[in-house]
Amino acid sequence: MVPGSSRSSSTARRRGDTEDSSDIDVLVVLEGVVQGGEEIERTSDLVTDLSLHYTTVISLIFMSDEHWAHRQGPLLRNIRREGIAV
Repeated sequence: MVPGSSRSSSTARRRGDTEDSSDIDVLVVLEGVVQGGEEIERTSDLVTDLSLHYTTVISLIFMSDEHWAHRQGPLLRNIRREGIAV
């Protein structure tokens, strides 16, 4: 499991208008410096297995807690507005 907290920005699923082809986007907020490439490599087998098992595309976005707390932008505004904390 990835340390830290994650927040899902799966807007279509939250609205209830998903189809079988809907994907799941997950923001993973980690403490300290985040090396996105390393996190992707570390989690890729698990994400691939889950995607294949549930026949849906699962995408992870890794971000530091500092970035999450202090940055703005369209993606972060959308996640804050429509995301589901898990």
